[in-house]
Amino acid sequence: MDISSLIPATQRSLVRIQPPLPRKLRGTVERLCLLLLHRHGIIWEQLQQEDRTMEGIGRPGDDFRQQLSRSDIEQICKRHDLVEPREITPEERGNEKVIYYLDDHLLLAFCLSDDIRANTEALTVLEEVEAMPTPQVIAWLEDDPHLRVPYMIVEKCPGTRLDLLWEKLGHEQRLQLLEALGNDMGYYHTVSLSDVKKVADKLSLSHRVDDAVETSLQMGKMRLQRITENLEHLTVRLGRLGLKASSTVKMLKAHCSQRLSQPVTHFIEPGLIHDDAWAEHFFIERTQDGFRLSGCIDFEEVRVADSLSEIVAQYVSMLALNHDYYDAFKRGYQRFFAFPPDADERLRLAAIDNDAEAILFLLHSVETRPEWSFATPWVRGHLRRLQGWLGESQKIDRAMFRKDIGPW
Repeated sequence: MDISSLIPATQRSLVRIQPPLPRKLRGTVERLCLLLLHRHGIIWEQLQQEDRTMEGIGRPGDDFRQQLSRSDIEQICKRHDLVEPREITPEERGNEKVIYYLDDHLLLAFCLSDDIRANTEALTVLEEVEAMPTPQVIAWLEDDPHLRVPYMIVEKCPGTRLDLLWEKLGHEQRLQLLEALGNDMGYYHTVSLSDVKKVADKLSLSHRVDDAVETSLQMGKMRLQRITENLEHLTVRLGRLGLKASSTVKMLKAHCSQRLSQPVTHFIEPGLIHDDAWAEHFFIERTQDGFRLSGCIDFEEVRVADSLSEIVAQYVSMLALNHDYYDAFKRGYQRFFAFPPDADERLRLAAIDNDAEAILFLLHSVETRPEWSFATPWVRGHLRRLQGWLGESQKIDRAMFRKDIGPW
């Protein structure tokens, strides 16, 4: 093959080889060709750009990002009559979608495993709900004819992803941020089921509204039952990963037994919630007075339910680190809803359930899929945090986000 004949093809994208090769093999060969061209002093700038734009993120079985080329993204933009982006930037690690920012105003998300129709329809409904800031859907496709994956293009939320911003702030700024977050989450929780249904009916998307007022209570019981059923051999399973946890499992059994014997009641009266309320799905914008919640992303349903689950998501990663953090969030939220008198203890118990369930999910994945062996540190992180909730050891003193303990 004459390498010089490939140079024109590198002006916009990766080298194209004829005849076509299988996609995985093609990517490898094309990259070798680019490296050869680089050795002759050619297209070094573009090779740097490809490395920066198409970096992998190390997810199990995810070679999609490595196979993606700049021209693939440009073709998607052209299909929807969008201006060809000058800059394509991969999102920071932490989310399960493969996401790129197109210049400074659009976001392209490849939904490799999610229901793309559910994602876009939920956002379409929420665009009409003023209390919850969400991006506008620009375009989407259930199956790209070339890449064979679904994708959507939405507005880029203003501000910075909450988990990334957190690490840049000092103590006082974190207090300001959490009070603003509590305030804004409490505000959108004032949206009722009838409010949401009215919007969804107008858009003929009532099937996308999840009335989880009662089912959320039932799901809590079912979660505890699943955890209990898997405790018998948990010590042995963790031991295979070099993790000693016999006393932790014993305490977890006592926790589940006690919880299953107690009635389940609402934490706060039902309202609109984020159905996947991790810090990675919230954007925060700085304001003249402090901070505001400027964007919520990654929905599968428009859910109306008790707010315990989404508050727990903030509790396990940030609020429990320092009582001042918890008080700041609570102060903001209580401008709209009062926390129950036993809120502190209920959040701690729900945190135990959260990390126990995550450990069981990750263990199953590691045991059944060899490529998930990399997730052992995630299991260790959840176990360490669980031990803190159980009072067996000192609580962790730093925020642990999805990049630290897994995006599931």
